[in-house]
Amino acid sequence: DILVMMAKSSVLILFIGIVTAQLQVKVKSNSSSFSVYIDGELWSTSLPLVGFFDAQYHHDFKFISQSSAQGSDSLGCYNITTTQWLVGSTAFYTEVKVYSASAEFAMVFPNGAERTNTTAFRTTTPQPAQPSSVFPSFDLTPKMAELGVLTWSNTMSPIQSTATQLLQDYPGADNFDNGPIVLYDDVNRAVVISPADQFMTEHHTLNSSSLHFGVGSEVTSLPPGFRQTTLLYFARGLTESILGWGQHLQHRYTTTRVADFSLKQLSYWTDNGAFFYWYRYKPSYPNEPAETLLKLDQQFKQQGLPVRYYQLDAYWYACDGFNACIQDFSPNPGNMGPTTGSGPYFRDGLVNLSQAMESKPWHLYHNYFCPNNSYTNHTFVMDDGSRFVHIHPDEAEEFYSYVWGQGAAQNMFATELDYQSITYSSINLFRNNVTAASLWLRGMTSSAEALGISVQWCMSYPRFLLEALKLPAVTSARASTDFMWSYSNGFRMPYTAWLVSALGMKPSKDNFWTTGPSQGGGRLTHTNPFAHSVIAALSMGPVGFSDNLNMTNIEYVKATCNAQGDLLQPSAPLLPIDAKFSLNATRALPASSHIYVAHANVSDYTTYYVIASAIAKYRLGASDLFPRPQAGLTFVYREWSAPLNDTGIKEASKQSSCNGQPNTDQQGGVDASPCPPNGLPNMTSAQCCAACQNNPICESWIHANSENRCFLARSSNSTISRPDRTYGCIVPLAPLPQPVSLWEMDQPLLVQTPGLSPCITRFANNTLATKLYTIAPLVNGYAILGEPTKFVGVSPDRFVSIAIGAGGVEATLIGAPNEEVDVMVYTPMGMKVVHVILSDVGEGQLSTS
Repeated sequence: DILVMMAKSSVLILFIGIVTAQLQVKVKSNSSSFSVYIDGELWSTSLPLVGFFDAQYHHDFKFISQSSAQGSDSLGCYNITTTQWLVGSTAFYTEVKVYSASAEFAMVFPNGAERTNTTAFRTTTPQPAQPSSVFPSFDLTPKMAELGVLTWSNTMSPIQSTATQLLQDYPGADNFDNGPIVLYDDVNRAVVISPADQFMTEHHTLNSSSLHFGVGSEVTSLPPGFRQTTLLYFARGLTESILGWGQHLQHRYTTTRVADFSLKQLSYWTDNGAFFYWYRYKPSYPNEPAETLLKLDQQFKQQGLPVRYYQLDAYWYACDGFNACIQDFSPNPGNMGPTTGSGPYFRDGLVNLSQAMESKPWHLYHNYFCPNNSYTNHTFVMDDGSRFVHIHPDEAEEFYSYVWGQGAAQNMFATELDYQSITYSSINLFRNNVTAASLWLRGMTSSAEALGISVQWCMSYPRFLLEALKLPAVTSARASTDFMWSYSNGFRMPYTAWLVSALGMKPSKDNFWTTGPSQGGGRLTHTNPFAHSVIAALSMGPVGFSDNLNMTNIEYVKATCNAQGDLLQPSAPLLPIDAKFSLNATRALPASSHIYVAHANVSDYTTYYVIASAIAKYRLGASDLFPRPQAGLTFVYREWSAPLNDTGIKEASKQSSCNGQPNTDQQGGVDASPCPPNGLPNMTSAQCCAACQNNPICESWIHANSENRCFLARSSNSTISRPDRTYGCIVPLAPLPQPVSLWEMDQPLLVQTPGLSPCITRFANNTLATKLYTIAPLVNGYAILGEPTKFVGVSPDRFVSIAIGAGGVEATLIGAPNEEVDVMVYTPMGMKVVHVILSDVGEGQLSTS
């Protein structure tokens, strides 16, 4: 009496080939019971169906019928079993629908249901609650002791894990902020289980042995045709399963995103943690924010920093009240109360200020409205604590068409919607009505889309990220805390990026400083500017630095973009390696250690960008890279851990001859004696000069006669002898999947691999403890490491096409008109730097053999 549904699929994993996935779901005849098998091994059985309607729980249901069928839809071929049930006057049915690598479990109420809330409505202090009507429920007893758990939960959707003690208890205590649940074993098998619809009211809970999905406990009634669906997705590997799960949902909703200028252009931000965060540091005189922004813009122009837009945070508008609630979406007049400074913040308005800054547009912050706001002709919903209001969902589209129109009239092109978690947990209507929150968000974002305004989510529960599958204007979401908490801000971002990017949005790490730890002015201190700069550049979200006047590291900022401010990004954002959460204690990374990987793909040529932080010892292998590289490849890599230089690589800057004084300090001997214990030993100054001339990546050299030692550098700056101004090595690696190197990051790092090129291998002895590795595959004896002064050396925003043949490399480049671009190419004869000058329309060709 067992109906067996089996799905076997051949899943194409880039650079790997064919991987066979096997998922089985067995459904018992005349029952809602099912069992889930992976590779023929039992992972879960089901727990009994539970219903709550007519103000009471139901466990005994009258079986009406069961049918099975096969079919296909936009997601592929499937087998489906439908079981009809009746209890009292309430009819419903359950579905189990199995695709090649996934299964959908649905509970459907054709005529709706009444009195479905099991709990009193929440107050500002939520109480734990279970879902009401529950299907499916997974009994994980057969496997739970062997499985690791990942999920995203709470404000900003941070990741939690049982593998690295990031999760103190199983999620689900509040159960309205839970994200997808990932269950995985120690042989690379993983399933993701999540809601597939009803994102704003669905509840699910996980304990030590079971997982329950159902209708939110505060929902008062279900409308006719109500359907709640749960998705189970299987793949091999954490990254493959999470991204594959997201692709399934994106395909289900035909998710699209509007083009968003804020994700592609360099910017300056004044958010929480920024030096000029005028919500925390009140203006001391009228018009101070406007005058300061104008000074910043003039400074950046003089420094050659092509900032393209500015973000203004929770101070720019008329505000007074709880968390800078909005009185009116127009410039702050000042003197409104203790939350504002003196006089108007923007005396001549934002339009005139924008025009004075070459019409650069604004990215304007938005949270919620004050109860006594200026929009008296509209209906608002009060939060449980009478602190703030939001527009009633029925009026959302009309209302926001007006509000966003106010912003657009001030040259606003993008906005950030903040405090989503507080809004959801504090407004009952959004939790007890199955359509209210969705209608509110749809009205808000569709009106923004109509005006060409993009939206960033902030302080989101995972349910907001899932709801954004249906909202094209939502292009990015904060994946970190505010920069004010700078450590967790930077290093937490890639973990939440797993979830954000899977759902088709770009993760944002918030603003960052490029120097530190102090920039004066009585502000907070921030360390690790190198790490923050690189993580922002590889996030694919906004890149918005936030330094004090004259405190910006120009090289770090220029490393993120081209000469006209177009960001040079990877093809996919920075994500953690699977081994971070390995169940094998000898493989897993400690909770405080991090390795992230991004990749850039141009014409099927894939380069990898690896960030390692606080790593005592780790061997990186092919299984750590994503997409997985083809077995047997050889790679060339370079490593960064020190400030970049502004000069780039120019062949003409080298000495034309090497006839200097023998056995003396040469070429910038200042600080060269005593020298660091690195460099090339047993060389005269003439030999040192020749070594630089023969090395394409070397621009300058130092000879320290007292130690008969040669140092090669890539800057003609007078401080090139400082260790933190030296240049990292470029060496061929052993073929993957063998470990590529041994990282000893508690000491100045010396990567010990065969065939070291003659260049400096000393790194900065500072607080960063972070390295960026660029890894490029060797094809026909050639490898493209790309631009040496950019964090993403081979960005698809720079390289349109790449062709590597037996005779050399051909590539098409784009950028600013007449921009000069240096490209590092590894050839059978060694490293070469090719200098390309783009045309008047910003195009150029690279050709080398």
